[in-house]
Amino acid sequence: MLSGKRAILLLLIYVFGVGTACAQTQRKAEQDKGKAEKREPKFEVTVSEAATGKEAERLLKNAERLGEIRHQFSEQSRQCHSLLRDDKLKEAETVCLAALKLVDQLDAPTELERIGAHESVGEVMVGQQRYREALEYYSRALDLGQRSDLTETDAELGQLYGNVAMTNHLLGDLDKALEMYRKAEKISQAAYKHFGEGATDEWAVRTRQGYLKYLKTLLEYHQRAAEEAGDASEVEEVEKLRKSLP
Repeated sequence: MLSGKRAILLLLIYVFGVGTACAQTQRKAEQDKGKAEKREPKFEVTVSEAATGKEAERLLKNAERLGEIRHQFSEQSRQCHSLLRDDKLKEAETVCLAALKLVDQLDAPTELERIGAHESVGEVMVGQQRYREALEYYSRALDLGQRSDLTETDAELGQLYGNVAMTNHLLGDLDKALEMYRKAEKISQAAYKHFGEGATDEWAVRTRQGYLKYLKTLLEYHQRAAEEAGDASEVEEVEKLRKSLP
């Protein structure tokens, strides 16, 4: 049977793997409801017709430079995720940190690009049991998520709180872990309730069940943290919530 720390570690790694899919499903749901979907920007080299001579040349070179940075970022991100899937953590650390450095040089990085770049480095650190460093990157990702247009019914935001909760749990900071578990679960509950309720198509049903599975796992580790902290009332509350779920 897995130890509590090992189980949490595996969940953090699993969550990162499905994080991008969760983000995509949320954005697809928004599109289905007629909301604006935030896609990865497509870079196009354009120069104003009013620009001539040296100014036009300067603008063209700058546009080409920005296009190359976006291409490099896309490639580094792809390689980062591939190395993480293959558990090649030392190589992944170099590549994921390079992708994180590039994200700030992009002409118009999306919220999810910034958040994801920090999350990927956090996973590298968790995989190497460098929990304090992992917490720094997960905390930055959470800060970005809090300042983005993610709401308290978005599964991505719940996942960001969950990352911070579990990393604090791994570090033994139970008070902070309990606080973050509560926030992660509140948002994850709302995401499960509001996403695809009553839907019958396979994609929506599968996505909603994924949210429920993640929520149940959060509650399991929350209960462990409460038990470790000797907080009987919180253990009781978490157990009650676990039993109320389908």
